[in-house]
Amino acid sequence: MLIGYGVTPILIFDGAKLLIKENTEQDRERNREEHKKRGEEYLRQGNSMMAYKMFAVAVDITPLMAY
Repeated sequence: MLIGYGVTPILIFDGAKLLIKENTEQDRERNREEHKKRGEEYLRQGNSMMAYKMFAVAVDITPLMAY
């Protein structure tokens, strides 16, 4: 729609942390830590399938990894 009106949109993704999302990022970090702990516990119990699932949720994908 913007282009239709002669406006050229420019998007910049700099990867900087947004203050408005600080609480969300903290919640995500706590969630990752909890899943990591659960994964370690499942691994100790010999339940590799559940450990894998928990570790998959615990992964923090960095901007460099996404690139």
